[in-house]
Amino acid sequence: MRLPRRRFPPETWATTCALLQDETVYQHQEIIQQPCGKRLPILVNAVPLSSSHWHSMEPSEHHSLDQCEQECLALVIHQDVSALKQAESLKDEFIGIAAHELRTPLAILKTAVSSFIHQAVRGHGTLLEDWQLERLEDVEQATNRLTDLTKDLLDVTRLQSGRNVLQRAPTNIVALTRRVVERFARMTTRHHIELQTAQEALEVTINAKRIEQVLTNLFSNAIKYSPQRGSVIVRFAARPAENMLEIQVQDTGIGIPQQQQASIFGHFIRADNARAAGISGTGLGLYLCRMLVEQHGGRLWLTSEEGKGSAFFLTLPIGDVSQGENATAT
Repeated sequence: MRLPRRRFPPETWATTCALLQDETVYQHQEIIQQPCGKRLPILVNAVPLSSSHWHSMEPSEHHSLDQCEQECLALVIHQDVSALKQAESLKDEFIGIAAHELRTPLAILKTAVSSFIHQAVRGHGTLLEDWQLERLEDVEQATNRLTDLTKDLLDVTRLQSGRNVLQRAPTNIVALTRRVVERFARMTTRHHIELQTAQEALEVTINAKRIEQVLTNLFSNAIKYSPQRGSVIVRFAARPAENMLEIQVQDTGIGIPQQQQASIFGHFIRADNARAAGISGTGLGLYLCRMLVEQHGGRLWLTSEEGKGSAFFLTLPIGDVSQGENATAT
């Protein structure tokens, strides 16, 4: 099933965000409906020219002008990605088939290895040497990584093909986020994980399972890319003008190099400093997060400074969604 067509409100357009909200937008996916009816996929990069960075480059005599008297200006670049989308479609079809075929043998392997380890620990069957048990545990970990990878690949192909239509409902995002925070807090003793909010309930219209997947990935990255301990803080902020709720996930990790921040939400993209540090990853997590958030009608973006950490921001709709967008549950 293809995704139902729907119009994005003007306040979510990259150009509007740059002009009216003074936000820099990188690699934002949009669709242009041409007069002939053809839909043109584009990537939009928008930089507000009214920002403090640009004012600092103006001659000093311009600095005395009243900010309110200046026109809103932005540098906006539209890139036609039709050919890229066609190539991605063929590639995703192949990846989807390969990932689907891998699921069954991986499930058999995972079950067998887990059973061997469980029986050995309980003293059943042939007694295994320590080195044999360690090798089995290595195989189990590798199988788990492959299983997670196939799940991500299948999610990518479903999103790209439009078969991942979400059923959304009003959800208490505070309770959902708190569950994720508590789960990660139990998993690590090296990091401080905190949810900062004075409210017990904030209602958004989402697919709870998929947004939990997004938050889980952001938390996992925040911990993984903070190898020397650190803090992971979650905050909420209302954006009433857009009828959106903003969620911020901030860490104190290695950060992302400035020159790679524009492309970090692409699939199979990983930062150079993460590779250099030997931190494992597929480069699919943030791509899936962005796709899922945008499918909810929200946005996902970041601010980061290499060596000091990153903050990821996502917006989610507060109001109701149309009945047509709730056709299929996933």
